[in-house]
Amino acid sequence: MEKMEDFFTAMNLSRIQLFGTFASGFGMWIIWKLTSSMSRKKQMQKRIDLKYKQRKEQAQKLKEHLDKVQDITLWTAITSKTFEDLRMDLKNGDLKAIDVLRAYQWKALESTELLNNIVWFIEEAETEAMKLDEKPIEERGHLHGIPISVKECYYVKNCDSTAGCPQFLHDPVDHDCLMVKTLKSFGGIPFCLTNVPQTMLSLQCSNPAFGATGNAFDPKREAGGSSGGEGSLLGSGGSILGIGNDIGGSVRNPAIFNGIYSLKPTHGRHLTQNSNRLPVPYDSVIYGVGGFMSASCTAVKEAYRILYENIHYQASNDISIAPVKWQENLYDINRKLKIGYYLSDGRYSPHPGCQRAVREALTTLREMGHTVVEFHCAPEDRVYSLYFGLLTTDKLVHTYNTLTKDVFVDSAIWFAWLGYHVMRLPYFIRRFIVNPLIQTFVSSELLPEAITEGDDIMAHIDEKDKILTKWMKEWDELGLDLVITPASLMPAPLKGVIGEIPSATRPYHPFNLLNMPAGIVPTTKVTEQDDLNMDSMPNNDLVYKTIKKNCKGAIGMPLGIQIVGRRYQEELILALMMQLDQVSEFQNARK
Repeated sequence: MEKMEDFFTAMNLSRIQLFGTFASGFGMWIIWKLTSSMSRKKQMQKRIDLKYKQRKEQAQKLKEHLDKVQDITLWTAITSKTFEDLRMDLKNGDLKAIDVLRAYQWKALESTELLNNIVWFIEEAETEAMKLDEKPIEERGHLHGIPISVKECYYVKNCDSTAGCPQFLHDPVDHDCLMVKTLKSFGGIPFCLTNVPQTMLSLQCSNPAFGATGNAFDPKREAGGSSGGEGSLLGSGGSILGIGNDIGGSVRNPAIFNGIYSLKPTHGRHLTQNSNRLPVPYDSVIYGVGGFMSASCTAVKEAYRILYENIHYQASNDISIAPVKWQENLYDINRKLKIGYYLSDGRYSPHPGCQRAVREALTTLREMGHTVVEFHCAPEDRVYSLYFGLLTTDKLVHTYNTLTKDVFVDSAIWFAWLGYHVMRLPYFIRRFIVNPLIQTFVSSELLPEAITEGDDIMAHIDEKDKILTKWMKEWDELGLDLVITPASLMPAPLKGVIGEIPSATRPYHPFNLLNMPAGIVPTTKVTEQDDLNMDSMPNNDLVYKTIKKNCKGAIGMPLGIQIVGRRYQEELILALMMQLDQVSEFQNARK
């Protein structure tokens, strides 16, 4: 009996010791994880702080250099010139490239000091300008001496390219990307790199590496994304021509938020994306495309004309570029068009001012002699599900891995971070618990299912193509040349919130999914009446509540329209953009 008692006593002691050992090991593991996390944060913060210091020192050094050669009268005259006049004066030698560069460096410094839209000034720009001034007039390129701002994800030799991800700080690239080489071959001078959201998968321009960018019209409001630094800088006059890229509204959303022009081209006629920093190491089914941006409609049109007239250089170095030259027969500003329009995608009605901008544009178009007919969008709920489903075929693994290495996660990309974890939940939990819970707050499917299996991917690509075929057949039946839509779901909201609203991409992503060109034209501003009319928006949906809360008081912020065209017909869009620019209430006020 005593032996039995001794045996059980020994067993109990062994269990206690085993539990104690396990608890001790688990506690040590927790301490190690916390210590490791704190150490990683500390090291990453050091990298961020060092870059902040370097940026501050670089800006101060440039300011001191400009102070020594200061010519405010000349610089003011230069930055007041239209794009066409500036280009002509540079080409014929009336202006020096070095003076134009310094004028825009001066203006850009003023802009970024207020709005934080520039992350780095390209130090070789001055040397480039001096070389260009030595060129004979007959050898000067199409963009001779034009300063060009560059979205930070494009590779520029001797500069970091981070896509807003701090892990890539202090690792300058060793070559120019193909698009930067192309611009230089035209005589353009890339002179600064502009801010982006972390990973660039957001309409909110903020990241842990460089901070948040302010709107050109109100520093407290959102600059947009992901080409938000470009939109802010161009809208505030700190650059005359810029390049961005677009996978879900990234050249269009910052354009309308900051009151400038942009065009997302058809994939195949886009600005080459070779040698860009991207959050995913390969193209998804949804292709990103590069595009031009400017406060001057003429600058956007001429930049595309020059690119397409010389497309052989890009086409011979990038297999994704189709050698389609500029089509002058489509660029006819006297041609009378038949134009469809819609005010809503059927799920969300935009801010009252966004709808008013479309209605006023329709009146203008009728007065110009164009025919305008009511139309409808492609089936948006299916488009929304297909877009996000095909964009996340990797279940956001690569985005999550990038964010994990970044250590710090910005609110701009919070929704993707959350989406990654939700996608890891069992299907029945997502289907019967998470989605119903979400739909008590919003009326749309906020987290569409990722399309990950081979058969499913092919079936959904086929569905996408059938949607496009059916929608284009409807265009043909009505004889439509173009379609006009609201340029955004809302005017620029307060900073730091739009990253939480994936539905904000609804005006844009259909034309990424369907690979159709789309241009932005600012036409008007938010009025006091628009602000009052927000009271009539529904209160039963988180999207509407967010718009009402964060767009209240946005009086004076830019509004406009989006012009959508058929594939490979960018010239037709540009022609109508130019017509509207000539009578734009917004542009006349700016001039």
